[in-house]
Amino acid sequence: PGSDNPAYTYIDSIDSVDVKVSQQKLPKQFEYNPELELERVAKDFQATDIIQIDESKVYHGLDDATKTQTVIFIKDGLLVFIISPEKLSDDTWAGYILGLQKQ
Repeated sequence: PGSDNPAYTYIDSIDSVDVKVSQQKLPKQFEYNPELELERVAKDFQATDIIQIDESKVYHGLDDATKTQTVIFIKDGLLVFIISPEKLSDDTWAGYILGLQKQ
């Protein structure tokens, strides 16, 4: 992508469920207070449930209309969004997120 802050998307599989993972470098507005900005963005996506992984909060929520689950978090200086067509358990999400590695 040709922007200053490009987003990259790929398809991955969690327990045989195909999910869409999008990631981008943290936007400028996250520099001052990343946790507060993450919470604000999560609320915009109706992702108000929280999974605590070590020192990080992972926000997730289920869209009643589309039945998709959205997961939003910060990892290694990246803002990450994951969209799942099925609701996955908190333990499944925690295991997947802990396994994500920088390439």
